[in-house]
Amino acid sequence: GNLIDNAVAAHGLTVEGKVRIIAEIAPVLAAIADSVARSLYVGHLAESIGVDEAAVLEKVRENRMKASARSERAPGASGSGAGDAPQSPDAQQIPEDRLEKQVVAMMIQNPEVLPEIREREILAYFEDAQLRELAEWICRVMDREAGTASDLFNSVKDEKHRQLLASLMMEEVCWAQESCSLLLSQFIQCRQRKQTDLLQQIRAAEKSNDHELLMKLLSKKQKQAVERG
Repeated sequence: GNLIDNAVAAHGLTVEGKVRIIAEIAPVLAAIADSVARSLYVGHLAESIGVDEAAVLEKVRENRMKASARSERAPGASGSGAGDAPQSPDAQQIPEDRLEKQVVAMMIQNPEVLPEIREREILAYFEDAQLRELAEWICRVMDREAGTASDLFNSVKDEKHRQLLASLMMEEVCWAQESCSLLLSQFIQCRQRKQTDLLQQIRAAEKSNDHELLMKLLSKKQKQAVERG
């Protein structure tokens, strides 16, 4: 509140003033580690000074990318430096519970990967219904009209998707095509390993005549098949 009020008092709310306010506050917001909190502050700033939220998101993301680049160039910096600077998947395996978010963030920020997403049927492996729904929507929108992450954000109507999209736009997923393919391979391997584990559990339940467990496992397998379409 005070930060915005002070910036408004200093620069005013002319077009030029708003540009200066965003330039002044964006680095502060970029330093917020939690992506959800960061996106909420971005929305508050945009509403307070009457600007497009997507424009503020882009500016904050630029600042985070610059900060990450500086941190990587810093003397003595290691691959596991402080903060949440991005690392390509060939440098570090991404935790499985983060994989789906990383894939969707990659789709938003690097639409060139969408043909590979479709070809490898990546969305069929999604377990989070909301992320899968958002990913399917991204594919449909990008098919109709190619554009930037900001264009995508401005076209979303569903508030639930809007908040999630804002959060994912802040993820630093600026990878080369090769690294994108590596992430997708990691994602598929994790999901296929889960499916293999499930089949092994089903065989074990059959062998031990545990009918209650067997029914639960078969129900889970059926649910996965339905979700894969």
